[in-house]
Amino acid sequence: PSSADRLFLIINNAQGTLVGASHGKFFSHSDLDLPNSNPLVNPPPLVDFRLYTALNSTDPIIAAAGRWALTRFRSWDKIPAMMRSINMGGDSYWLETIKVSSQAGLKFLVFQLLDQDTRLGAVDQNTQETNDSIASTNLLLIVLFVVVLLAACLAAVGISVALSRPLQNLTAGMNKLAVLDLADVQRSESSVFSEVRACQKSFLALNRGLEGFSRYVPRDVVRMMLSGALGQDSMMGWRVVTVMFSDIAGFTPICEKLSTEAVMKLTTEYFQSMCSVIVANGGTLDKFIGDCIMAIWNAPKSLPHHERAACQA
Repeated sequence: PSSADRLFLIINNAQGTLVGASHGKFFSHSDLDLPNSNPLVNPPPLVDFRLYTALNSTDPIIAAAGRWALTRFRSWDKIPAMMRSINMGGDSYWLETIKVSSQAGLKFLVFQLLDQDTRLGAVDQNTQETNDSIASTNLLLIVLFVVVLLAACLAAVGISVALSRPLQNLTAGMNKLAVLDLADVQRSESSVFSEVRACQKSFLALNRGLEGFSRYVPRDVVRMMLSGALGQDSMMGWRVVTVMFSDIAGFTPICEKLSTEAVMKLTTEYFQSMCSVIVANGGTLDKFIGDCIMAIWNAPKSLPHHERAACQA
């Protein structure tokens, strides 16, 4: 509080009797002035004391506030509880009045006068504290927002990687499947997304189907079918081709001397070796006839100098 602040209490009656004040006297004696003693504690005998009213208080600020209130509201008992700024003698004050009732039925009116500069300073301090609190809250919200944003970005990156990696593997597998490169098609790890898992399952089923189909149909023919090169017009027609038949000499006596497993191993090695050479030289495997291999050149895919390619094989 400032030294200019005032607090005083009056009885809310017609006289506005002053019964307490932070500055100045609130009682007097008509004939005797006792500035250094309290006549209420040590009252002189047979002396008539009288109480000050708010209007005749020895403190000029209290007296001016009383005059302002009585002038504005005409009567002490009509002064309401209020808070407002007033100007007295060129100085600004913040006035607050509070109504109080005692158990004895007396009604009091409390006046509080605050120096405007003191109040503005307190308001400025409160405003600064409020601003600091708001700034701290805003900073906390910004930090939380950044943390949530980073977490969301990391989650988005994780989801993107988890989604894109299986799709990239599927794309690579489809590209290999398009050229019937079945040996290099690898099974990718199962995705956490049900839709991607369904695509992976369908792709593996397609891969198995084409692999089984290519066991009985030459892969060159399958590739041409997949690419659409075998149209309706190319399904039949006249063409000069080179045909090669190859079998194992004395295959029957050999089989009579070997076990079933040994015969299977022998024929598998023979067919794999022969077929790889035929395909490498542009031939097309037509069929297996027991231990015999039938291969053709210049059909269904046109091949210049097909006779030479067959001889090279």
